[in-house]
Amino acid sequence: MNDLRKENETLKAKLLEKPSSFYSEIDDLVDINSLIDVKGTYKSDKYGRQGKESEWQVSVSWSDIFSGLSPYLLNELFDYQLRYRVSSLFNIF
Repeated sequence: MNDLRKENETLKAKLLEKPSSFYSEIDDLVDINSLIDVKGTYKSDKYGRQGKESEWQVSVSWSDIFSGLSPYLLNELFDYQLRYRVSSLFNIF
């Protein structure tokens, strides 16, 4: 038990000496406010009839995506629930 405590203290000291050595830099990471184009298709289904397929496209920032979806990803969602949240976020109806 004492050996584990000593090893723990040694590792903590190493972390404090060079914390940046545990992280790698990502050179091509985009800014959180940069816009991306998101597109897809959906089918409208009215009254049990086969609806027509429509396309949609929207420009949105990574910040909007994360802030709009992350609260719902804390708990596991069913596929249809996530699709509803995405359509609400992007105003797709």
